[in-house]
Amino acid sequence: MRVANVERSFWIDEHPVTVRRFRQFLDAQGGGYDLTKLFWQDLAFAAVALGDRRNPLGWAVQDTEERQHHPVLGVSWFEAAAFCIWRSMNGMPTRLPTEEQWEKAARGVLGRRWPWGCAWRPAGVVCQEPGGPARQLSPVGVNANASPFGARGMAGNCWEWTAASWTDSGFGEDRWPAQDSRGVDPDEGIVMRGGSFNNDRTWVRCAGRYRSLAWVGYPSDGFRCVR
Repeated sequence: MRVANVERSFWIDEHPVTVRRFRQFLDAQGGGYDLTKLFWQDLAFAAVALGDRRNPLGWAVQDTEERQHHPVLGVSWFEAAAFCIWRSMNGMPTRLPTEEQWEKAARGVLGRRWPWGCAWRPAGVVCQEPGGPARQLSPVGVNANASPFGARGMAGNCWEWTAASWTDSGFGEDRWPAQDSRGVDPDEGIVMRGGSFNNDRTWVRCAGRYRSLAWVGYPSDGFRCVR
């Protein structure tokens, strides 16, 4: 998987995790979630997050030939964290990004308003605009607006989970590493970044933030990984 180098301090995926890539994760568990696997480190929280589900929300709609290169959606924070652990066990140490990492990868060192710069450029941004056509989730390669480090799709298309607590004051200590969810309070909010296909330009700014609960996976929620 291609990644974008961010000043040699860490690597971030060029695109959000796709349906095809998430299918490989599910296939490794026999086609659905097997909570006995090592990457589900906290089985109690995982069980709360998943309920009776064995697949991501809306998986039957997503897992089609036409959507293999779309971002996988409807995944809770626990599912995204489990994917990271699975990927780490397959030879690539991986985690969810901190807020600092996500924002640096999106806006670079000069503090861009959007990943491509400080002037709005609607072409290639999968989001809603007043009076414009309704936008729908798109394949990860559709968003042509790369960040200074080469990461794509960091404005619009899907929200992305981070490893940051909403209650941290601004950018702060990374208290919820994706490698170990045992310290997570599921009643706390987790920071999501990037905006989605059903948000406007205000939400898809590099500084835009949204709060979601760890066990919730909305139809606009995806993620990307760092190492």
